[in-house]
Amino acid sequence: SQLLADSETNVEEAVKRFVLHDQSLIDGKFFHLRDAFASGALKLMQSESGKKHMLISRLSQDLVLYPQHAMAREQLRSLNNRLKNPIQFLKNEEHPVIKNIALWNEIESHQLGSAERIVPLIKLALVGNHEASTELLSTFRPNPIIDEHIELLFDNAVVTNDKNISEYWILQRAIHCINNFKTDEGVEYLCLIPESSIYTEDATRILRQIHELNADLLIESLKQSAKNLEACSSLVESWKVATRLKVARELIDRSHAKPAPWQRNSIRAIIGESRGFPNHLSGELYRLIGESEYAAKHFKQAIEQDGETIEVLTGLADVTRNAQKMKRVVLATTDELQKSYWFWLANLRLIEWHLQDGGSKVDAIAKINRLRKMEASLGGIHFQHLFNELCEQLD
Repeated sequence: SQLLADSETNVEEAVKRFVLHDQSLIDGKFFHLRDAFASGALKLMQSESGKKHMLISRLSQDLVLYPQHAMAREQLRSLNNRLKNPIQFLKNEEHPVIKNIALWNEIESHQLGSAERIVPLIKLALVGNHEASTELLSTFRPNPIIDEHIELLFDNAVVTNDKNISEYWILQRAIHCINNFKTDEGVEYLCLIPESSIYTEDATRILRQIHELNADLLIESLKQSAKNLEACSSLVESWKVATRLKVARELIDRSHAKPAPWQRNSIRAIIGESRGFPNHLSGELYRLIGESEYAAKHFKQAIEQDGETIEVLTGLADVTRNAQKMKRVVLATTDELQKSYWFWLANLRLIEWHLQDGGSKVDAIAKINRLRKMEASLGGIHFQHLFNELCEQLD
């Protein structure tokens, strides 16, 4: 009253005093006095802009106090409507908070789910309003106007301090991507949901459904968890036998083409759940992680049951260091127009074993040069690297 009664009305200082006293009522838990105090102060304030700033400051306090922002906005409208001449909040105002209040007033004048809410909600969402993004995604997802801004809506919806809300919208974004044939992107979002999340079970179920259909995605999810053998094993355990078999074959193919460190834990996890696998497959999985004794056992059982194949013969020769068997592999695969993985593995091992046994370095280099004339790439990047390493050791 004193500030506003001065000959030169000090509106800014009066608003500051209002904010301080409102905060003191909150701190003292005198919530029942806040509305009476605010109404009295607003009646004393003659300045239109002063009233607006009082209402804005009161709204900012209520947004913190109330669990839902809609309740805070309703309190603002209630206070404003007590005035003899309620303040008009207009959408063309420069002040962003006033503009937001005007948009929410328009939105909340229509029923929830009404199409009239879409345009003002989008305006709020486009400037980063989490609440508007969340409502649009919850209520209007099939709408083409919303689809145009869908990525930004998801970005804004996850910007919140509440991790449950954030993780919920990450899950919804993943589902949206998958439903729109962006499966790889959807899997990336699913992998962002931590194991501690209340949505982990949902994410795991969706991943499992995807995995049943796509070996590449199965491998990608294994790769994501490969640093942790326990996480890898839990993932593999959740799959059906046919899925494990599919992934095992894919892992073998990838290990042959381009070995990578993450594959070892993945293979170990698969082996842990390999009951019912064919012996030749189990043998190769064990060979790739250096478990020679188990590999040999499975390769021998495979030969007893199904006879010799190039794959089983090479694998058994490798884990038992049997040069005679490897020479048989070389003879059996030399005439292939497109030399196989087994041809290059057999030649590599024979040269390595020759050198380990004290054989001539000159003969080894000559053998590698003959192979290089046969195929300049020496069987691809992986084998070329290994042959080159041998040559460097021989210089």
